[in-house]
Amino acid sequence: MRKRFDRNRRPSVIVDAMETDGFAVVEGLLNGEQLKQAAAAVRQLMAEPGETYKWIRQRTYEHFRTLPVFVDLIVHPMVIAIAQAWCGQDLHLIAAQCSRNTKDEPYFSGVTTLHQDKVFFPEKALAGVPIWRYGFTAMWYMQDTPLEMGPTQVVPGSHKRDGDDPPGDDQRVSGIMPAGSLLLFAHATWHSGALNHTDRPRDLISNAYARPELKKVQLTKPVDGGERYVQPDALLRPGGDMLRQLLGDRSGHAADVVCDVRRRTRR
Repeated sequence: MRKRFDRNRRPSVIVDAMETDGFAVVEGLLNGEQLKQAAAAVRQLMAEPGETYKWIRQRTYEHFRTLPVFVDLIVHPMVIAIAQAWCGQDLHLIAAQCSRNTKDEPYFSGVTTLHQDKVFFPEKALAGVPIWRYGFTAMWYMQDTPLEMGPTQVVPGSHKRDGDDPPGDDQRVSGIMPAGSLLLFAHATWHSGALNHTDRPRDLISNAYARPELKKVQLTKPVDGGERYVQPDALLRPGGDMLRQLLGDRSGHAADVVCDVRRRTRR
């Protein structure tokens, strides 16, 4: 997988790579202690029952008191700098999850099918804003992930592809992902999960950032017989300005109300 950068590379260079290829990889962003905390946090959530899926846990920031590393990754300075350049200054968070892929149980059916994250597309695009610039996912790898463990596959340049027909499977690329690596990809980039052929779980932490026109579709929860976004006041009151911007209720921008829980997943 090309477009790999180290932690010292300027965010603008990484954004340029995303504009060209639709994705980029940054290695070495987490130190040993951060990686240890993040890996332990995912293991702890996976030991608890899931809401909808066995191997997906959403709204990871709700565990800020006991597992603050989830929030630390949401507001990671490198990711925020890239998000501001990609989505504009008025960006917000639209998904925060961790997932696990095992040899016997992929975390989602159809995980190997090429797709775009259309659940994160705007209902109506704005003039002058290309579809790939509405948002992206920041995917953190908790362990060294060789090809046989199933790192995410992407199709370079496919974020600018016309039409709804997927690219050929032979256009997918992937690569070994060292522990602590970050994969960034536009929601318009065609990508897929991959099967884990090892006996070790492949754990990820994934956060999605977007322009204000998009809804918080993967942060909703059951409320009064429907689904609605509920801002985490206990986290936001002592939180900084960026956290309040990312997780504040944006119902004035978009109706963060009902969504189909069957669409609330990413690969």
